Amino acid sequence: MLVVLIIHRNSPRTLLSFHGLLHAAIAGKFLTPGSGFSLPENPLFAGEPVAYYWFFHYLAAQITKTFGLNIFHSFELLVVLATGVLMVIAVRFGARLSDSKISGVLIGYLIMAGTNPLGWLFAVRDLIRNGRSVLQDNPDHLWGVVHPIYSLIRYNDFGGLYGPLVNFFLNITSRPLALAALLGLVYFLFLLLKQRRGSFIIGLVAASAATTAFSPVIGITAGGALAVALLTVYWKNRDERFDGRIASARCAIYAGLSISLGIVIALPTYYHLLLNSGGGNAKFILFSGAGVRQSLSIGMSVAVLLGLAVLGLYRTRNENRQFLTVMVLAALLLLVVNAAFLLMAGNESNLFHAAVVLLAVPASA
Repeated sequence: MLVVLIIHRNSPRTLLSFHGLLHAAIAGKFLTPGSGFSLPENPLFAGEPVAYYWFFHYLAAQITKTFGLNIFHSFELLVVLATGVLMVIAVRFGARLSDSKISGVLIGYLIMAGTNPLGWLFAVRDLIRNGRSVLQDNPDHLWGVVHPIYSLIRYNDFGGLYGPLVNFFLNITSRPLALAALLGLVYFLFLLLKQRRGSFIIGLVAASAATTAFSPVIGITAGGALAVALLTVYWKNRDERFDGRIASARCAIYAGLSISLGIVIALPTYYHLLLNSGGGNAKFILFSGAGVRQSLSIGMSVAVLLGLAVLGLYRTRNENRQFLTVMVLAALLLLVVNAAFLLMAGNESNLFHAAVVLLAVPASA
């Protein structure tokens, strides 16, 4: 949290970040007299509904109304709080999953910094090939927010979409809030599969709704991948004994329904995107040159984390193996879909980010 605040104070341009002015314009629609909890007008097209999910902007506007903060600092407050919430959930998760709070710290660390570990090799390669000129600053690089080395330390990922995810916690975007909510979803899923209690079901539904409201792409795809993995793993092992108990396929069904209910509850914040998608925004690229390059970008960025997740899966206690298998399987589903499709404005990378959250849990083990 301090890192984010210090960088923003040292460079106000990073507080505005890549799309801060556009986000502020959307939030401004909720600051007009008489505005409520409803679909706002598009600030770029008068009379048209905004073609974006807007719950993040609504919350920032309420903070500005209540405390009188500048709208950019309201956004910043939400992102910083999401950073803290993510780490608190991670530590509690580690304590319940592995009887180790250090393991929980690792969950949060791997989410923030567990991807693109080979990036420095690409920077060295470019230095050798092109000399020190590649290190010269360029105020026009990515809207002047970051130094050009940001794009040197990666393969086929000019905008830094494929990690490390801490980059997104420095920006005005709802993605940090969605990722923190997704970790909460996974935590309540773990608790529910351990013991079927009403409070865990409510927590799972609420976390699923929050994840989807902050990012429908993450909420719907991660929720769907988890539901598929749950039913696959728990149905396949329904007759096997784990730590003296029989795995409950019925409990897995309850969990899948709870996740689905949360996605439906968040519908008012994104239904307009489904109605106006036009059906032409997704492009299948898996077997093309672009698909190969995208697969390499994803693979090189997530390889170490995925290896740690597989190792953690085999080293964990027997009673947790089914749950961690669900995490790995759901993450693999998300990564495959990410490699196979292009969405508008690179939004397919949301699936990669969701997969990183899921993989960080078994990797910490």
